[in-house]
Amino acid sequence: MKKTLLIAGLSFLVAGCSPQSATELRTNPYQHTTFEVPAPYETVYQRVYEKARLNFYGGFMGSRYRVEHALFAQRRTANVSMYVETRVRDAMLLTIDISAVDDGQSRIDIYRTRDAYAEKFAREVPNWAISDIE
Repeated sequence: MKKTLLIAGLSFLVAGCSPQSATELRTNPYQHTTFEVPAPYETVYQRVYEKARLNFYGGFMGSRYRVEHALFAQRRTANVSMYVETRVRDAMLLTIDISAVDDGQSRIDIYRTRDAYAEKFAREVPNWAISDIE
């Protein structure tokens, strides 16, 4: 319980200096990770979005967590972004770009902030991308 409160508290504090948009985070990430998954991009997008939505919820001390997502069929890309909303402003923690390499292969780019929650979820994305939705 103490560890959860500490991570949530740090997320709240870091929100004040985190990027506010995916574009801003892509330009200046704390960490950028890329990997490929042997599945169509739509499938990977659905897996990642559902797992993010199920795992990133709630809030702490007046903050609230939010997941935004978009699928761009003509470009064969998708995006899932995770934010913490505070009373002062919204701060992006993590954005995940998914793109088709070919019909059965997808590329995932994860851009994250220094935030402890961003690190925790960034480590989980590879498992989300290969796990079927239950």
